[in-house]
Amino acid sequence: MNFVLIWHSFIDRRETTMLAYLSLITCFHLIQSQLQSCANGGIGPCVANMCPSPTATCITTANGQICCENSMIVNVTTTTPSTSTCVDLVNPRTGVSDCPNRANLCNNAVYFTLMTQQCPKTCNRCGNATAVAPACADLVNPRTGVSDCPRLQYLCNNSVYFTLMTQQCPRTCNRCPGTITTTPISTTVSNCRDLVNPTTGVSDCPRMASYCRNALYTTLMRQQCPRTCGYCV
Repeated sequence: MNFVLIWHSFIDRRETTMLAYLSLITCFHLIQSQLQSCANGGIGPCVANMCPSPTATCITTANGQICCENSMIVNVTTTTPSTSTCVDLVNPRTGVSDCPNRANLCNNAVYFTLMTQQCPKTCNRCGNATAVAPACADLVNPRTGVSDCPRLQYLCNNSVYFTLMTQQCPRTCNRCPGTITTTPISTTVSNCRDLVNPTTGVSDCPRMASYCRNALYTTLMRQQCPRTCGYCV
């Protein structure tokens, strides 16, 4: 029994570290999410800030979070910076830009597009400034300044962590563009658990159980809520 408790504590610490990455992404996206709406009302709710369709994005509207097809997202107040008005976007919660504190992410392969949109001045991407997307790299833990990916490599093909590891550790997991992606292994009873929403610190799965068999949400629910949806084997 002590071994089981120690093992779950070990996994919990690893999960907390990985979710710290998602918290950073979620926090940064607040700049965009609070300024958006969905033209057609959305396709459904978000699950841990994620959507079931690769062509949809989880946005925050006046009525809460929803999944909206990318073509239907409306940026309410943001404008594309021009040569003469190129500025970093401001965090609506603080009234100042987060960009100076995030300058180290300007050339990070995963954050490249987001930083170009949010922080064109800080990242020197105003007007005609050309920028080339950097090579594929693992993300760095903002708390330690180094990547946790090498020591979490054993999670690369875990079906519960597959998507997260692909996003956070593409080099360690050999999932850089042009490389062959390995099929995730089945979730076993010993490691099968619902994922936690990094924004709230608790799982959305119990209240989202009705979406387990929804055709649109099947893949997302299998990744996020395997225990709640009965996908453990």
